[in-house]
Amino acid sequence: MDWIQIYFEFIGRLFIFFTLELFADFTLNNYDIAKKVPLRIIYVILCAIYAIPFPLPSISFIVTINEFLYLYIIGQRKLKHCFVTFLKYEMYVVTFFSMLYNLHCILINDFYYLESNTTYHTLKIVICKCLTYITLCSYIYAQRLFRLHEKRHYGILFSGITIMSCMILSYFSLQLISGQLNDNATLPLVFSFVFIAIAVCLSSYQQILTSLETNMNQKLLLTRYETEQQYYKDVEKSLSAISSMRHDFKNYLIIVDSYAKKKDYENLRAYLSKINSKLEDTTLIQTPNPLISAILNAKSNICQEKNVKLYVTCSFDVVSIDDFYLIAILGNMLDNAITAAAKMQDGYVDISIRQIKSFLEIICKNNHCETIRKHNSQFLSTKENANAFHGIGIKNIRNSVNALNGTMDISYNSCEFTMTLLLPNYF
Repeated sequence: MDWIQIYFEFIGRLFIFFTLELFADFTLNNYDIAKKVPLRIIYVILCAIYAIPFPLPSISFIVTINEFLYLYIIGQRKLKHCFVTFLKYEMYVVTFFSMLYNLHCILINDFYYLESNTTYHTLKIVICKCLTYITLCSYIYAQRLFRLHEKRHYGILFSGITIMSCMILSYFSLQLISGQLNDNATLPLVFSFVFIAIAVCLSSYQQILTSLETNMNQKLLLTRYETEQQYYKDVEKSLSAISSMRHDFKNYLIIVDSYAKKKDYENLRAYLSKINSKLEDTTLIQTPNPLISAILNAKSNICQEKNVKLYVTCSFDVVSIDDFYLIAILGNMLDNAITAAAKMQDGYVDISIRQIKSFLEIICKNNHCETIRKHNSQFLSTKENANAFHGIGIKNIRNSVNALNGTMDISYNSCEFTMTLLLPNYF
């Protein structure tokens, strides 16, 4: 029995299992984390058993059934969803393994040894299975970085290191098989060392991502806390102002009655307008969602400082959208609108938030007086001394909308800019 062949067969099946596990974790909606450890132990044992060359002609069919059973159990027995996930997984493995296998052949130029050496063919399959796993890791980790709006190139760095490790291993294996190195026991040792290095690299990458996500969540909590604290201060300020007006209300009525008796309607209207203005200053924007209320009131204060009229229309009951996206979308949307409207003498911002079937529709309109510039379908900032971060507000909104699988539409003319969002809001 060739123990080296068994070793490579086991490692290859192990990488396919890691790919399956990662794919299930990323794709399945009902991923049962409690069953991950026992199922992993069982599957690793099966990988070791299948690596031994038994005379079973249907071994591939048995492995396929085991893969589906893993998805079915870890997916909490949701048959239809698990079956669709299984088909996607098989398509991914077949497609990328074939692509990577052919690309690897071209880069290494090892066609001769593939035909003449069975061990090297098995070794090459293992390397391509490893690359298939790394490709999926790189994609999933890139998605996590995308959600964080990170500009750091962790993905390129770590993926490059792991792929380079595989290429070095491929070249070393080719030298060994071609007779440049004579110790056959060296190959499994080198393989083990490189695999450990790849595992450490990917594990470090995941830890960095986890750290970045933790920092993002802490920033989100801090932002929400500060926004809601300001909202509660505004509530207290509003109640205090209402209490003061209530105390002076009798005096207001005396003055109004005096103007009415004199039939001094011009001063009466001016005085009533003044009272109405004070009432508007004490009015808070209230919605069914505390965070949206806090954001709208915070932006309302900015509008008052910049002499911009803010019109708000809300018609929804429950918002199931993540707080991170709510802050990113509403914050950037209103900041952009207020900045543009503040340059107008009669600037205004009109925002509407309403539930339409299973979607939350957000429409924000504002007037403007500047020429809107675009480059490669990207909006450019009109701020003075704009730098490389042109249009970053709209870009952040678009990234958040895409992450929520929503839609974003922008329309504008020479005097008005309108942004319309449709975001899935299931509850």
